[in-house]
Amino acid sequence: MIPRVAADARLANDRQLLAHHTELVLDGPGAGTRVCSVQPDGGLHLRVLLDRGMDIGAAWFAGRPLAWLSPSGERTRGYADASEGWHRGWAGGLLTTCGLRHIGPPAVTGGRHGNYSECPVEDFGVAPMPGGVGLELRGTVRDTDGLDRGLLLERTIRVHARMGLLEVSDVVTNEGPRPVAAPLLYHLNLGHPFLGDTSRTRLTNLAEGHGFTPEMGAPADVPDVVVRHRPLGAGEASAEVDSDTGLTVRVSWDTGRLPLAYTWRRRTPGCYVHAIEPATAHLSADAHAWPVLDPGQQRATGVRVTVHADNEQRIKEVPR
Repeated sequence: MIPRVAADARLANDRQLLAHHTELVLDGPGAGTRVCSVQPDGGLHLRVLLDRGMDIGAAWFAGRPLAWLSPSGERTRGYADASEGWHRGWAGGLLTTCGLRHIGPPAVTGGRHGNYSECPVEDFGVAPMPGGVGLELRGTVRDTDGLDRGLLLERTIRVHARMGLLEVSDVVTNEGPRPVAAPLLYHLNLGHPFLGDTSRTRLTNLAEGHGFTPEMGAPADVPDVVVRHRPLGAGEASAEVDSDTGLTVRVSWDTGRLPLAYTWRRRTPGCYVHAIEPATAHLSADAHAWPVLDPGQQRATGVRVTVHADNEQRIKEVPR
């Protein structure tokens, strides 16, 4: 049961329970960009990056950071190119959306992971969810080459109060005059202090894949590990990661809409990250292998992130 945040005669301002504000960053590499900070009572606290496709940067639950933040941090747009420029401008964060015309390494269809995170949100708004159970953020993001209307993504983010629940729902529409290969991948990134040496990943309705190991392990200058996971059956699949902090993060999705997933693990000192990556298609330089949207056709996808404490009354201290 999802708890309702009811009106209380002891409150002078209801936004104390469903706090949010939109800001303009004034300094640093992200100067001039728009960010919406969302802070529902007892829920996930997020920085939603409005000029980076309405993706999610830093995230906290019960005062603990969850997401991996890259050395670059929040930055302005303008880094993605036909090669590896995407990496230079990548902030990391809880959610990075890859696509909408290319995912994976550079190829003739685009640079690393496409152009989506270079696209600003339009028509952005925030409102209480029905019943006052949390906040709903809505916006549209257009991926176009400037010569036709291209692909339009309509995003809804629901952040619940009094529980660690986040839902991201997207609808992509081909508004152009011809069919378009339109792959999409959700790059969900977990980092320290949530992520530790003994953190383990448990997969549900997913094959482990070649090279997968459940344990994160200690920082070490070793090669990255990228593993492809196929669903074992229809319905929901999930990856759940535990933590020395006493928190657990579970990422889940519908395999009918996101039929593949990857995990990426980097243990390099100073860049310690574990990512869960549900996708509409595999990472390939062959655009013929990607799902195609005909003119006017729509595709709905989404992910759900659930965070809970092993002991709701006491969260363990992070080992130092």
